[in-house]
Amino acid sequence: MGPNNAEDMVYDSNLPLLRICNGDRAKLIEDMCRAQRHTLSAEERQKSHEWAERLRFLDISVYLNVSGPQLKEGESKLDRNSEVSESSEGSSSERRCRSEGGDSRNDSSQGDGTGSEPNTVRTLPLTRRGDHKSESYVAVSYCWNSESRQQAGRTYHTQLVNSRREAKVKRNVLERAIGFASSHARKLLWIDQESIDQDDWSADKKVGIQSIDLVYERSHLPVAFLDVRLGTRETSSLDRLLSGNIFSGIVGRAKLRGSVSSALVKRILNVLQRILSDKWWSRTWTYQEDHCCRIRRMKLLIAYDGSSNGRFEFDFGPTKGELEVPIQVFRARVTHLKLACIKAGYTEDLSDLAKAREYRELNHTMGMSGLHKHSSMTSFVYADVDERENHLTGDRLAILANCCGFSERLDADKLADNGQGLSVCIPALFFLNGEIFHNAIAGTEKLGLTASELVQSIAFSTFEPPGKKCQTSFVNHCRFTNVELRPEGVLAAGWL
Repeated sequence: MGPNNAEDMVYDSNLPLLRICNGDRAKLIEDMCRAQRHTLSAEERQKSHEWAERLRFLDISVYLNVSGPQLKEGESKLDRNSEVSESSEGSSSERRCRSEGGDSRNDSSQGDGTGSEPNTVRTLPLTRRGDHKSESYVAVSYCWNSESRQQAGRTYHTQLVNSRREAKVKRNVLERAIGFASSHARKLLWIDQESIDQDDWSADKKVGIQSIDLVYERSHLPVAFLDVRLGTRETSSLDRLLSGNIFSGIVGRAKLRGSVSSALVKRILNVLQRILSDKWWSRTWTYQEDHCCRIRRMKLLIAYDGSSNGRFEFDFGPTKGELEVPIQVFRARVTHLKLACIKAGYTEDLSDLAKAREYRELNHTMGMSGLHKHSSMTSFVYADVDERENHLTGDRLAILANCCGFSERLDADKLADNGQGLSVCIPALFFLNGEIFHNAIAGTEKLGLTASELVQSIAFSTFEPPGKKCQTSFVNHCRFTNVELRPEGVLAAGWL
């Protein structure tokens, strides 16, 4: 979401707690108790919810030609719209955007398929807050600093209430977003660089950061843009994985079919390595945007040069020049593949596959193996966030809270002003929100761990939820209420 004007929190979560508290366990506990004084008030949290109810969108309806003739198969509605010349839209001094129009292997333009001309301008209106409360919208997840190759193309402007400015988001991101939304007959785009006032930290960004989870949860069509581009052979390998025909057995005990060759498995692993090496998988913000989508309805958009119509068993969607992959399916298949490869004795390095692990599949596998124990997703989330990067250290507290559905929030700005580092705040946030834990921190043996490792090691991992449905959801709601941190331990109301 870009930098703020406040002093950032100290990033020390890569250090063992022993160094943070100088070997003094009592000091660590005292610091956590002091951190709870800087929680966000109920009024501040309410402001964040109200912010999420009154979003601003880029309105692309003028380019959709909704009332026009029916589209041909695979054609974008955007292909039928005329361009506006730069000379008629504004002064010659207006700067032209550069784009990320492909990668080093392909110089062709990517996005809406219009064959962009350099001397054109498109203006996209930015709606006022609250104008479209209940309408369906596309929420876009992407990396601000894309590594895709830059090339010239049309310029985009954003029309505000009383002014117009050059769009802040890159042209390639806009064109891919417009092409995707057009293929799915959606007219509203939520893109953080445009929909959030990046110059207003206190009134927009600081409030919104606590409710980004709601933006993606409420989107009917969230989409993630990867920079990687696949060819036909690579897509064929991906198709074999996603269609599931390389597996046999039931979920939780899936294994590779006997007819599946090791050569095919290695080709699939190579494709996954390319996909998972994309920067999108290494950022905490994009991780949050995926994780917070309701029922993981987000789609990955992967650039593809050919036509997928009728060529593959898996349905890669209608967007021209793109492969649409539901991320829930992708994560489940990747998790199945990793477990099946381990079972089959493959010696290849499978560590990268953890970036796309599916928590419910892992918990289900534990149950099928006879353990019948479950962990809450909190420990998984802490581990995944810990392995990813973002610009501002303090943002990680909001990201963790959003991903875990925490009601108690810590004010990163106030904590930073008081000299608190991230290592103290990470476990404090865990305890304040009533997470159940193994009471194994009485001694100093845990102080050799980092803050995130501490949380993962003490998080209660032997839940036995009733029934067979919604077990993970049940476990995620098993928390203490009205928690207070004290030097003696965690004080909570209720029965145990």
